[in-house]
Order: sequence, then C-alpha cells, then structure tokens
Amino acid sequence: MKNLLVLVICTVFLTGCNIGKLVTEFIDILPLITQKFDETVKPAWSKLKNIFDGDEAATVVQKSDGSFIIRNLSIQGSKVIRNICDDEGYNACEEISTWEIPEGFFEKEPTYEDKIAYHLSCVAIVNAGKSLGTGFFVEENKLITNEHVVEQNEKVEIIQFLDYLSMSEKGETPEEYLSAEELLGKVIRKSKRNDIAVITTNKPNATTCVIADTSPEILDDVVTVGHPLELFYTVSKGSINAYRNRKQDFMANKDSMSVYSIHMDAPIYPGNSGGPLFYKGKVIGVNTFKYEDTTLNFSIHHNIFTRYLN
Repeated sequence: MKNLLVLVICTVFLTGCNIGKLVTEFIDILPLITQKFDETVKPAWSKLKNIFDGDEAATVVQKSDGSFIIRNLSIQGSKVIRNICDDEGYNACEEISTWEIPEGFFEKEPTYEDKIAYHLSCVAIVNAGKSLGTGFFVEENKLITNEHVVEQNEKVEIIQFLDYLSMSEKGETPEEYLSAEELLGKVIRKSKRNDIAVITTNKPNATTCVIADTSPEILDDVVTVGHPLELFYTVSKGSINAYRNRKQDFMANKDSMSVYSIHMDAPIYPGNSGGPLFYKGKVIGVNTFKYEDTTLNFSIHHNIFTRYLN
C-alpha cells in the first residue's frame, strides 16, 4: 500500500496532473468503486467467512420422504466435536467412529467428526429447571430419560445436539440459548418404579437412536453419553461387569425378562442420568445411578424401557 501511494504521488508530479481535478474525478467515480466492491469483494469475503466461521453448525434438510440429510458440518462444528473427543473422550470417540451410519445420510463421504456427530445427534440435553439431565430420541418427536430427571414437571426444555453445536459456536449458556429459542418437551408418561420418563417435543430431531434387541456379553466394551456437571456431550468408554435384577442379584441370562440393570465400569455422574448406554451404535440401557467413590455404575436394561414404551 505504501509503495502504491508513492507511485501515485510520483505519477501526479511527473505528468503535471492537476491534483484538484484528480480529487474531483476520484469523488465522481467513488460510488462506482463502492458498487463494484459490493458486487465482488463482499460476496467472496462473506462466502469465505461462512466456510471458516459459519452461523450454522450443520445444514440439515428434510427430504421428500420425511427423512433428514446433513449437508455439511461447519469447521466450527467440527472443532466442537474434536473438543468432545480430546483427552478422556478419545477412546470412546475411536469406538464411536467405527459404528455404522445409514447410507445416504451425508451428501458426501463422512469425516471422522461427521461420524461422531451422527451418533451423538440422537442424544439431547433435558432441562427440568432444578435438574439437568440427558435423554435420547426413539422417534423424531419422542425421547426417553429418567423419571428422577423430570420429577414432578409436566413440561421441560429440550436442547438437541445440533442446537448444542449452535449454542457452542455462539458461546452461549443453555439458559441464554433457551431464552431465544422455544424448545419445549411435554412429559407424557413416567414410572417411578422403572425410573423411566417419556417426553414428546415440539421440534423433530434429525435422527433417532437404534434400540438393541439383544445384550452384549460381559466384558464387552460400551460407551456412555451425557452431560455430567454440565460438561455437555461427555463420552466415556468402559465394559459390562454384570447383569442384575431389581435386588442387585447377578443374572446369568443376560436377556432374561428379570434383568433390570446393567452393571458397568463406564463412568457416569450427575447429569448423565437418562442418557444412552451404547454398544456398537445401539442403545442397550438408560444410565441411571452410581455408588459414590466406586466403579459401580448402573444402566436400566433395554428390555425394561422397550416394554414400557410398548
């Protein structure tokens, strides 16, 4: 810029150009320069900015058959996924990245971050006022959580995964995000005995979790997803230690109708309640409680909530 200015000044003096005339002519053509800038430079800059710092974490489109497709996960959205998978979440994310994704869900070959995002996208944040827990979608407008998460509330607020990505990009807290968005859920059924609650939502979710119809073997690897202490979408990996009945007795038959809980060493904490326990991409349990200062963590067996749903 400095060299260009020197060149202009030298040209003016060497050619004997009238400076006043030059300024007048420049003022006359300034609107044209501004117009050309708006037509060329601004759109290019806007496009470039959207690539690196888009407002939307991902573009989700509903197809004619009612299903959804993700067109892109922004670079900022991918950064959120990488933060989830850093440090303690690394092993769990490596496991999640191997799970199957329905063909055609992404327009292009999914990246590592896309794969993680897909499997987390059926999990939601459940804000019940005094308590904050986790839930997961079993239908596009229906999700499951724990009864002790919703307690006496008839209405709760639901933050979906793509909402969370947008919230993270804007640097907002759940309270700030919910103040501008109406993301309501209605508790339609709950069972204190089973610690299960069913919620319907006013906004459809792009994906649903797949429920398992069989149970993995003891010592098989499992993954929990939840929001412990508001560390949203924390993923943890562990293994199954035992299947137990309501009295906590060991059950040799893992698919027995008497099985109530899955005992695992995958860590869960307050905020994980109501979240899914995954095995190879399918939900085998609803995370519910742990004994303090132990690795005794428990998830409600899929047979329990499947029977309750039906």
